[in-house]
Amino acid sequence: MFEIDIQAMPLGQAASLLAKATRTPPEGIGALRGATRLITLRWQGSSAGAAWQLLLSPHANYVSQCALRTCSVQVVGLLTAANAGVAAAGPASPVTRTGTAAPPSLDPPGLFPSDG
Repeated sequence: MFEIDIQAMPLGQAASLLAKATRTPPEGIGALRGATRLITLRWQGSSAGAAWQLLLSPHANYVSQCALRTCSVQVVGLLTAANAGVAAAGPASPVTRTGTAAPPSLDPPGLFPSDG
């Protein structure tokens, strides 16, 4: 079980605390040190991936690959002010992988009129 209780903390520092709690050493965490917004987040759950998504998705571009209790996280950079507003209002923007999916079909049935 993970418990996050962060009050008015810089994003880089919050990510460092979450890294210790989830035993996830994120790559590129230095990119978060430029964030000026203070983070307040309170959450409890069993998914390391959900914890990282809650912390990073409104503020940073990142990629993660997670099992239930462990993750591999790579921070790509901070979102711009315009993108941060879109990410907070819309669906989560990071790529989160919790398993492997089958590749999409190159020619789905019924796509072309000749498929009848």
